[in-house]
Amino acid sequence: MIRAKQYIGVLLLFVASPLLAGTSVFSIGVRGGGQMWLPQLAPEANGSVRGDVGMNGMLDLRYAWYGDLSSPVSAGFMLGAGVGYGAMAIKGSTSDVFRNIDYLGNPMDYRTTAHFKQSEQFAKAEFLILFALRAGGFAVQLGPRIMLPFAATRRFEISNVDIDAYYEQYNVHVHNRVITGAVEQPYTRLNSEKMPKWNILVGIEAGWEWPLGRNANTIGLQAYADIGLWNAYKAAPYTRLLDVAPITDAANPSAKVTVGSGESVVGFYNYLDFGLRLYYAFSVSSSKRHRHVRTGYRR
Repeated sequence: MIRAKQYIGVLLLFVASPLLAGTSVFSIGVRGGGQMWLPQLAPEANGSVRGDVGMNGMLDLRYAWYGDLSSPVSAGFMLGAGVGYGAMAIKGSTSDVFRNIDYLGNPMDYRTTAHFKQSEQFAKAEFLILFALRAGGFAVQLGPRIMLPFAATRRFEISNVDIDAYYEQYNVHVHNRVITGAVEQPYTRLNSEKMPKWNILVGIEAGWEWPLGRNANTIGLQAYADIGLWNAYKAAPYTRLLDVAPITDAANPSAKVTVGSGESVVGFYNYLDFGLRLYYAFSVSSSKRHRHVRTGYRR
């Protein structure tokens, strides 16, 4: 048994020996590009939704460790954190059909349609752990990251509203009248719904690094893209975007209209971002055989 353990230990040491000559890399970078939600319409809703691309920017700090595999290839892992700010929106349209009965007992068949836009601005923090690979001047990272939005502001607006009340017994349509239901336009308000606190993303960054002189400093430029796999979003119970109450008072025969929110129309959404990352990095050799600072480039 002892001899078997010794053999296993020797085998693991043999496999890991190329990684013992490692390099620690510290970097500071900026990311900039676009971001958007990928929404899905709630099953009960009738209409459509789509994400509207907005901008995003981020500052990040990272530490990476690379083990030498074979010249000029090295691989390892990267840890990082960042903070940024951005904006985006969800747009859509809805249509609902329902029946009310007025105080005289007359059935009123409603059809309501409207376009909506839910705009968001928010700060975000990110934490990541990525597989990292270098091959000459080429550098690529891929893996999961956690995105945490905070300090969010939301603006909700509706347009192109049509509230059609149809009296079947009289064959009369009444559109957008106070007595049967109307909404002042433009209609806007700040939303109170909260964004998902946790967003689990998976992403890739790929590009090139260039050494700066003969020291261990490099500058890099990479394209990146991240897509959400899971988040803590909980859809609100479905309600009509435009709901008209029955007319029940002869002394005040006007129909009250309640405007819902985009949260009741969107069943689920996920996050997507993309753009470029520019960074400055310096590396320190951790090999016992090489105490000097190096870039990882072979000449």
